[in-house]
Amino acid sequence: MLNRNSSRGERIVGGFRPQIDDEYAKYVVFMLETTGRAKYFGSGNFCGGTIIAPDYVLTAAHCVDEIAAPDLKSLRIIAGNRRRLRRSKNVQRRRVQQIIIHYKYQAYVGISKNDIALLKLRSKLNIDNRYRGVAELGLDAYLNGGETCTAVGWGRMYQHGPKPNHILYVKKKVYQIPYIGNTLFTYSSNVYVRQTCKADSGGPLFCRGKVYGVTWAGDRDCARTSTFTSVPHHRQWIELYIFPPSSNNSCLCICVRRQRADEGLSVYCGGATKPAALDSHQMVASPPGRGVTISQKNH
Repeated sequence: MLNRNSSRGERIVGGFRPQIDDEYAKYVVFMLETTGRAKYFGSGNFCGGTIIAPDYVLTAAHCVDEIAAPDLKSLRIIAGNRRRLRRSKNVQRRRVQQIIIHYKYQAYVGISKNDIALLKLRSKLNIDNRYRGVAELGLDAYLNGGETCTAVGWGRMYQHGPKPNHILYVKKKVYQIPYIGNTLFTYSSNVYVRQTCKADSGGPLFCRGKVYGVTWAGDRDCARTSTFTSVPHHRQWIELYIFPPSSNNSCLCICVRRQRADEGLSVYCGGATKPAALDSHQMVASPPGRGVTISQKNH
């Protein structure tokens, strides 16, 4: 059985179904535990994620930091399904080959640091840009104060309430504290609170049509504030995986080395140095600066 931690995560409260044809739904997936018998398709979901490459999903580290390598076989990514409890003809299920947790991730009761992770899929999703699409990563380190963004997910609709069947959206205004650059803070100015809460963990915050945040937390009582891990702050780390340096791309390697030199980290280019083959029950550290991985051999 999966040992996963979504207790710090959040849910959509007072969310709405968009009038247009779900402009962001094609980018969003949910995680499913396949151990045991589920009464309905999708009833075992516990976190969300964002498609950022045909074979990579972006999510929160706290969603997967307690999953052991042997348990990867029971973890599924569900894409192309706007309704959680009804399996459509467009749905695609994928197994997870590798969990990659940010190398500086630290879990706290207050604000976790670098709460971000990647899921490497065993096989690529079929991207049709209607039911499944690849989300663009946000670029700007700081957004304008009061700028409106959109959080997306299938989390509980109110505290201790049910999870929705249809994917929900919620509008949030952004503010940032300058000295916490790796975190986005949002608030709702509505009298009727709209918030992200449990089971939306790992899901996206879209700003300017791009993914700028990964859902981390909100107020314990599902009040007006929410917290997201900043995607622009972690973009270089993400792109080391989804656009891996090759022997024919020395420019990328040089640029990354320079950008990360102040942290005293080395970047492995062109496959010159690779981790040893993993035992199916082994957690190992990736090359310095690239994260911690949980993998399982293909059988």
